[in-house]
Amino acid sequence: MMRFIPTMDFNGQCREAMEMYREAFGGKVTGLLTYGEANDPAYTLTEEQKNGSIMEN
Repeated sequence: MMRFIPTMDFNGQCREAMEMYREAFGGKVTGLLTYGEANDPAYTLTEEQKNGSIMEN
């Protein structure tokens, strides 16, 4: 069975968006990772993309 893992892209502002949602809903962000940190060989990324796009899981 395939596992579905949602991701969101906020054009380099995901960290700020997740902080806003955390405060607004009183939640907890359990995982935050740049695409560069994910180190997935399936993606060819520019330096800007590696550092600017963030995945939330």
